[in-house]
Amino acid sequence: MSFDKNTQEIIQKSLDAYRELKINHTEGDWSASPVEEKNFDLRDFLLQKKGVLEKFRRTYLVAGRHNFPDSPRGGFYIEWGTPGDIPIQLRIHGRFKVFWMVAKLSLYKKFRLDFTKLVDKKIGKPVTQNIFGLNITESQIRNFYYKEEIKKYLGSDFDAILEVGGGFGGLAGELLKNFTIKRYYFVDLFDALPLAYFYLRQILPNDEIQILTHKDSEIKSSAKVIILPPSLLYKISNKISLFINTMSFQHMNLKSINFYLKEASRLETKNLFLNNRDWIRDPSDIKISDYPIPKKYKKFLDKKWLYGNHRLQIFKIF
Repeated sequence: MSFDKNTQEIIQKSLDAYRELKINHTEGDWSASPVEEKNFDLRDFLLQKKGVLEKFRRTYLVAGRHNFPDSPRGGFYIEWGTPGDIPIQLRIHGRFKVFWMVAKLSLYKKFRLDFTKLVDKKIGKPVTQNIFGLNITESQIRNFYYKEEIKKYLGSDFDAILEVGGGFGGLAGELLKNFTIKRYYFVDLFDALPLAYFYLRQILPNDEIQILTHKDSEIKSSAKVIILPPSLLYKISNKISLFINTMSFQHMNLKSINFYLKEASRLETKNLFLNNRDWIRDPSDIKISDYPIPKKYKKFLDKKWLYGNHRLQIFKIF
């Protein structure tokens, strides 16, 4: 497997950043719940493994069974290898699920959906499903849906967005490519950030992307995307237009959720956009209906998510 010089440099920068993040990692209110913490050793092992970034959507590195069937079921780690190595039952299930999701999205929009907008860009060699001759992943569909909901209710022009729990950067990339955004802050656990840096550098080659790795790091005024661990959130001082969390709070304990929402309040965030489970799956789970939303926010929208029993909620400062 060979890569151009620029891609090799991005890979090296991502791995160097991981080593710094690991050394400078500190525990705090943002610390992972037991559900998430159990994956640290595995992700650490993967990040030491040659070639894992280049094919990240075939590993457990995204930490959440993204892009079915790109990742394992039931919490097992499996290196899928080539698409032909995926068990036939998973390929069939994956094709059916993606087709079902595309169909629901088409009905939701109530117009002839331009399916080409769902095509995965194949960064990291994802295992895609071929629908209508197009390569589509579950992640692309979800991110398109979130983008459309944000656009419908909140517009597409933002001074600053803060996303917590952004995973590999799929939604961030979707918004940055289609919206007018002056600055995008991307926060996740320290071992997820190198992956997001690698992905966003690939799909946003013309934007300056900075990754903060330690307390001596300073945010560059020229950077459009700032990737940082939760321990460095205090470095953000400008007001935030939109706070985003999709399917990430549902893996956190109450202390962590409260920490992030207090930060959103400190930054005088205008809008909160949340999409999470409204039921308990793991002992440390908090239902979205029980989140400690700061009192100055009023609920603007509360509805069932398009693809299951999650709730999509928007809160505003009025």
